[in-house]
Amino acid sequence: MAGYSKIKGACKLARSHGYEYIWIDTCCIDKTSSAELSEAINSMFNWYEQASVCYAFLSDLSYPTDPEGGRNPPLEAALRECRWFTRGWTLQELLAPDKVDFYDKDWHLVGSKLDESFAPTLSRVTGINLDVLNKTIPLESSSVAERMHWASLRVTTRKEDMAYWMRAFTRLQEIILQETGDHSIFAWHSTYETSTQETTFDKHILSGLLAPSPLEFSVFEQLRPLPAFGTTGQQPIQLTNQGIRISMYLEPADGRGRDSTPDDMYALLDCAIQGKNGDHCPRIMLRRLAGNQYARVRTGSVCTTIPAPDSTKPGRGSYKTIFVKRNPSYVLPDVSVLRDGWKATGVRAGTEAYRVIDSYPPGSWMPSLGVLRPRDPYFDPVLAGLRFESPTNPQIRVDVVVGWRRVDGEWKLWCHACETQEGLGVYVLWRDMEFAVTGGFERFPETGMTVRIKVGEDNMRGRRGVARTRSPLM
Repeated sequence: MAGYSKIKGACKLARSHGYEYIWIDTCCIDKTSSAELSEAINSMFNWYEQASVCYAFLSDLSYPTDPEGGRNPPLEAALRECRWFTRGWTLQELLAPDKVDFYDKDWHLVGSKLDESFAPTLSRVTGINLDVLNKTIPLESSSVAERMHWASLRVTTRKEDMAYWMRAFTRLQEIILQETGDHSIFAWHSTYETSTQETTFDKHILSGLLAPSPLEFSVFEQLRPLPAFGTTGQQPIQLTNQGIRISMYLEPADGRGRDSTPDDMYALLDCAIQGKNGDHCPRIMLRRLAGNQYARVRTGSVCTTIPAPDSTKPGRGSYKTIFVKRNPSYVLPDVSVLRDGWKATGVRAGTEAYRVIDSYPPGSWMPSLGVLRPRDPYFDPVLAGLRFESPTNPQIRVDVVVGWRRVDGEWKLWCHACETQEGLGVYVLWRDMEFAVTGGFERFPETGMTVRIKVGEDNMRGRRGVARTRSPLM
């Protein structure tokens, strides 16, 4: 009945103000219709913007005026406790209309956005610039990061709110990028990462340029875009099947970030924040995956530095056009085990082609294709363990462990082979080798069996592949 009471009270109030029509979000959207829901989501800001007045009903606020005209407790403290100011869905109700009147649960007027005495309190509670609230300056003058920051203070765990607010959030950012080109949309940081919590694995997690949630925009409140170049022109941001195509100012990290790799670069964003010693630009860390494909890493950190020099002048870095996919991954060559009938010699002893009879981890070996399934090289530097067997003498077996190593900006394959130990599965060798590799060792001592290992690269229409042959010499 709470919803009905709200509808009844709103209609009564609108009628007393001389209005003939009222739109109420509680009952005017058919949430069972995906088409109607999508239309409402896309059109609601315009509906609020064109309204003569918006009533903000604070159902959890009881704030009548006492006989002496005072109020207790203080208004600002009471408003901060209201759910309305924490719900993402209500942000547009505050920003879009020219006039927003706030009422408590008994429909007593608390204040109006147009009131000079009430608006500063509203600004402090919401964190939104007073000039934006009263529309002295247009909403568009605020950077994307600043608007996302307002949203980050409002997103809650209510399923309904999250379903609305998070609906197509990535798509929303892509549209904003195409329309504005505002780099401040990249000035976000992961809320789950801090300098004390970050692990070795966290440092190598790959991310796209866009934030997964408005919650990530809690770092900067007052960012502004830098003006476009006057001489060289501004490269447009494009969405392609290779990811976001964007021109960014990149400079080598050179180990300045903790545990950074030679492929890590700092990207200085084309936006600025006012600091004590002048303007500073946010910078994020990117990692080159291959060619001009990059990914963001260390998303728990956004630093600031002095603005980048003009791209026409020499400096430590330069503007480069790069691609960043929405869900990037390391670019790894296909890893194939050569079989009988292929151009190269397979795994043989004499003229016998050895076959794979066991593998670990499960699913790493795809026998029908003769390839190993790729795995993240930072999380799993040991790719797989394979057990080979002679087709004519099952007593002859060879275990081979395969892994990745980063060399000169590319992932290279390493192999370790040994004679199969009686009673031990290939899992044991894989487990021990993984422990050894992550512990800083590359190979175990040689065993009594002599094994020749050959690792070579193949190219198929310009695409890298790795082929491995092994010949046990008995």
